Amino acid sequence: MVDDENEIIGLICDSLGNQYTFSRAENGFDAIQRIKESPSDLVISDLMMPIIV
Repeated sequence: MVDDENEIIGLICDSLGNQYTFSRAENGFDAIQRIKESPSDLVISDLMMPIIV
């Protein structure tokens, strides 16, 4: 889950947290680093945020 708004991340994680495991990132650069370290099946991202790669 990649978003610079903690409220959005919290809402989605709270809604789907029982069925899925989430990794959070607050910008695109951090998200790319996390994906390189531990590949994910799905990435949900806000495209209008700072530091999008």
